[in-house]
Amino acid sequence: MPLTIDQASQNILNELHGFTPPSLPQSLLQLLHACYKNDTSFQEIAELIRREAALCTQVISLANSAFYGRRRGITSIDNALVALGVETLKTIAMTTAVHQFFSGFNAEKTSFLKTFWHRSLTGALLAKSLSVLTGYNYPDEAYLAGLLHNVGQLVLISCYPERYVEIAHRAKGDDDLVIIEKKDMGITHGEVGFWLVNGWNLENFAADAILYHHEPAHSILDAHHLVKIVNLASVLSSENDTNRQLTIETADYLFGLTAPMVREITGSAEREVQLIANSMDIVAGKNTHAGKIEDSDQNKHAQLAKEVKHISLINSAKNQLLQARSTADLLEHIRVAIKLLFGLDNCHIFLYDAPANTLKANLTGNGNEFVKRPDKLLIAVESGRSLVANALLQNRITSSFTESASKLSIIDRQLIRLSHSDGIVCLPLVADDEFIGALVIGADKNYQTRHNDQQRLLELFAAETGLFIKKFESNISGKKSASNTESHELSKKIREIIHEASNPLCIVKIYLEMLGHKLRSNSNIQKELQIIKEEIDRAGKILLRFSDVNSGTVENGGIDVNTLISDTFLIFKQSLFITNNIEYQLDLDTSMLPLQTNGTALKQVMINLLKNAVETMQKGGQIHASTRDNVTIDGKPFVEIIIKDNGPGIPEHILQSLFTPVHSTKGGNHSGLGLSIVKNLVSSMNGSINCQSSKAGTAFTIYLPGRTVT
Repeated sequence: MPLTIDQASQNILNELHGFTPPSLPQSLLQLLHACYKNDTSFQEIAELIRREAALCTQVISLANSAFYGRRRGITSIDNALVALGVETLKTIAMTTAVHQFFSGFNAEKTSFLKTFWHRSLTGALLAKSLSVLTGYNYPDEAYLAGLLHNVGQLVLISCYPERYVEIAHRAKGDDDLVIIEKKDMGITHGEVGFWLVNGWNLENFAADAILYHHEPAHSILDAHHLVKIVNLASVLSSENDTNRQLTIETADYLFGLTAPMVREITGSAEREVQLIANSMDIVAGKNTHAGKIEDSDQNKHAQLAKEVKHISLINSAKNQLLQARSTADLLEHIRVAIKLLFGLDNCHIFLYDAPANTLKANLTGNGNEFVKRPDKLLIAVESGRSLVANALLQNRITSSFTESASKLSIIDRQLIRLSHSDGIVCLPLVADDEFIGALVIGADKNYQTRHNDQQRLLELFAAETGLFIKKFESNISGKKSASNTESHELSKKIREIIHEASNPLCIVKIYLEMLGHKLRSNSNIQKELQIIKEEIDRAGKILLRFSDVNSGTVENGGIDVNTLISDTFLIFKQSLFITNNIEYQLDLDTSMLPLQTNGTALKQVMINLLKNAVETMQKGGQIHASTRDNVTIDGKPFVEIIIKDNGPGIPEHILQSLFTPVHSTKGGNHSGLGLSIVKNLVSSMNGSINCQSSKAGTAFTIYLPGRTVT
């Protein structure tokens, strides 16, 4: 906060906690549609957030909150979205929409929000252009600060809607607005914005830029570069006939920009904002104030209300699905949800069989009285073969009501007959671009008249059901039985035996090296010594294989990842490392809790990666391993494991298909299956692995779901 603040201002700030900044219904509608679509890319969602200061405020604020445990402030919208994940974005959008819906809809507030939207987006685009033009190295930070330079106004209108709209309506310009705010409320929107952003602990001058964006140019001449950029962006975004000369003088004073250059960057920003406004059906200028309610605004508010209703219904249906305890049970709960949402009784649920490329449904238990015995229906997933296949392949709802009877395939007609209905509606079940299945719902001849009202609800239900089935199946397959105490004790004993057996082997190998050095002139003895060395290496590899026995899923306490890695490295140290002149270093996160994962699979992954590293470093080298807990990806916690060596690296043409079988850089008798196995094992643990390689070495990074045991 500013160094001095009176009690009245402090009282205002005390009332501002827990606010939900209002957004334009156009922005919320687009975000809700994007979040609940299967084929929306991450970048599309990020672009929608970038256009709306209110949504951006909530995203950056939450990503920097203590809940996500960030040591450094997040200043990038993309990074914030990665940390939060799509599910959290859905919650933000839905919560904001509900607040908006119940906070009232009037011409004054809507006009204010449209003007604010125009100014904030223009300010963001100008700030980014100015950062590039004036040599500021962080254009994304400049964009964010420009987008939020008036965010204090959003906070104030959220907490004092009628009072602040009246203040904004009275003000004749930015300077007048600051004076009225200070007089009537005891605090300015710049101070409120500073209070908000300063609480995010960002490691830049964004909060200062927001605080001083209405200061005269001479006051900030020696201020930080970002402060001057946002100040000028604010001035340019408010340019009109009465202050045009001031904007030119400010641009010249702060950065030496000429009038033509100012007109060029301002015109470019205005054109881009207008294109975005047109795409969102926002009818507004940058100085629009209270007036009549536009038809487009009323329409968007009505659409937003309907979207809130639909999503609320879908969330209620998800509660029905959460009661399922098995796949068969889940399918029955899906039928119940369809009955509750749409009042339709007849439904067939097809699940996708990827190897066979078919959709499969069990015909019993669906009200088919003439099906006297259990039977299955298989439908090939090929274009044009059926309405069901077309729905899945095209990821869109298909219906027999939109096709002439002559164009329906025999399987389509059979499904209509099995549904005891006038026709069928086919819903695709897709999750993360992966085919899950399809729903075939029987409907009566009046379906088409209800089509427009139910289409969006059907789309939402299909999208959420596909995701739910995928997660449900993943949870079932991910449940692994833990090893008992006796098995764990056996593994411990085996490690002790390996340790004892490895010591004399290492000593013998060292003395052989010394003897070979002393007798280096005798080639015959060198050949014999080499044979002995190879046999010792073979003994070390036998011990390494023996270490795999009963080393997998430990008792219900979970897997101690650090111990597993340490033990594996110790075995290699006493076998392959010392004989190949390889050193290693461990940097393990000691705060990590036991992990619910497959210990056998993880140890096999470690062994394959270490063997791969050893075999590529024939002349010795170094291997470094590290672990890190609570790495947030897409809003979920993961454990990070990195195995890095300083070997010769992997050629680019091999790197592109590294985890494909038969690709090997080691020659000899190596089949290249090791890394393919590693990839499959990591996937079986619901994790991911990636590789980065150069002439300086190779690093494998593994992420495993952070299902810890406390």
